[in-house]
Amino acid sequence: MDRLPRTFKVWVGGALASQLGDVVLNFGIGWAASAYGGVVAGLVLTAATCPGCSCCWWAEQWVTAWGPAA
Repeated sequence: MDRLPRTFKVWVGGALASQLGDVVLNFGIGWAASAYGGVVAGLVLTAATCPGCSCCWWAEQWVTAWGPAA
């Protein structure tokens, strides 16, 4: 059985810590916004989520139009 290289384990640990930080930050933003009511919390969470969704959509369009198989 092959063992994973140490550098890969460090990279995976860093990626895991980064993802965990993102999740905790988004949860905290929603929690803090909920103190001002459900509508405000919904608007804040939507405003925090939409940029990521639109970036994924634009990236997909770019790859479809100019990707390696174009």
